[in-house]
Amino acid sequence: MNHGVAESRAAAGALALQAGVDMDMTSGIFVEELRDAIAANPALEADLDLAVGRILTAKERLGLFDEPMVYHQVEREESELLAIDHREAARAIAARSVVLLKNENQALPLDAGAGRVAVIGALATDASTQLGSWRAQGRSEDVISLLDGLRDGAPEGVEIVHAAGADPRSDDLSGLDEAVALARSADRVLLVVGEHFDLSGEARSRSDLFLPDSQRALVSAILDTGQPVTVVLVTGRPLAIPDIAERADAVLNTWMLGVGAGPALADIVFGETSPAGRLPVSFPRATGAAPFTYSEYPGGRPADPDLSRDTNRYMDQPITPLYAFGHGLSYSTFEYGELDAAVVDDEIRLSVEISNTGDRQADEVVQLYMRDPVASVARPRIELRGFERVSLAPGESVTVRFTLAPAQAAVFQAPGVWRVEPGQLVFHVGASSLDLKSSADVQIETGFDTDQPAAAIATRVETE
Repeated sequence: MNHGVAESRAAAGALALQAGVDMDMTSGIFVEELRDAIAANPALEADLDLAVGRILTAKERLGLFDEPMVYHQVEREESELLAIDHREAARAIAARSVVLLKNENQALPLDAGAGRVAVIGALATDASTQLGSWRAQGRSEDVISLLDGLRDGAPEGVEIVHAAGADPRSDDLSGLDEAVALARSADRVLLVVGEHFDLSGEARSRSDLFLPDSQRALVSAILDTGQPVTVVLVTGRPLAIPDIAERADAVLNTWMLGVGAGPALADIVFGETSPAGRLPVSFPRATGAAPFTYSEYPGGRPADPDLSRDTNRYMDQPITPLYAFGHGLSYSTFEYGELDAAVVDDEIRLSVEISNTGDRQADEVVQLYMRDPVASVARPRIELRGFERVSLAPGESVTVRFTLAPAQAAVFQAPGVWRVEPGQLVFHVGASSLDLKSSADVQIETGFDTDQPAAAIATRVETE
């Protein structure tokens, strides 16, 4: 009705049912109007039968008819929700999600000699924000806050002190002086800034990707102290943080980490766990640079503004993102061998050796990208075709093997028809979409049609 294609609730319900909408969550039209709509048009009963059949099939496949009350057992709920092993899993998952964006001069991790550490920011104690905007039955009282986690996880001899400074939900800056004084009295600063949970999620679009004004004021005030500052970003989306990226010693993007937020952050900050999260979306340098897609199509104009004014670059900043898709640093270092590639038995097989050349146990996320340099239609600059997270001890090496189907290079021809074209495919392996370490190419000798969309075919990954 809002879109002007139905004049009544019953008409809207009939259209939805005929279009394959099997369930009505919020409008109540199916419950309240569908009976009258079917009475007026009995042919709709066949559509209703199809909808009910699909719903019952899904429930049967989920096993809901085998044990219908499995999710309504009070005793099971009391024994399993927030059980110790579940909390440990939440902590581990949260730690695996943290992305180390910057780490100048090994500012992280902090050790037992860190001394007095000032944790600055209202988000450090905001347990609710750690649940995000879609928290279902999540309760803030079950969350271990960032500050509590840091206090509990700090090595002996490290003192944790806190000041809120400024809240992202308010323009009140009366706490800045206290925060600055505390930062000046400390040996190190953990500056926890970002966005309250209600700034991310459904119906929360914003025209500005910079931090809220109060958070920008807090960042500026603390960075101006000249103290060693690690910024802990709390956010549900990419932010434009050029000043932080330039001036902070280290930057951790923590997202919103759930009930195990505090212990997970402590594990990262104090070096119990080496960060290995990777960005699933690029961080822009400014709001006007969005959207930025790692798999964009090549531009037709010169990329170098020194060669021509008809450039596809911005004239006031680099065309690259601030932090690229797939970016994420580690407390260790890794070396990539040469990428081997061949077509064997109608499969594309690639392998690369990865070595931990640092002095810490750490994970590396090995990323495989593909490029089709010449095709009948324009192809993306690169496309992610697989990734594997491997854990390596110092000095340890592992071989990562990717197996792809040629159809993963198919281009759309017509509904239900995809075409694998003959020619060269170039593959890159690396630590991010802008940090490619090694390349190899294969030749597809004969083209063929397939009914499988390229994106629907999974890459097989093995390590040894």
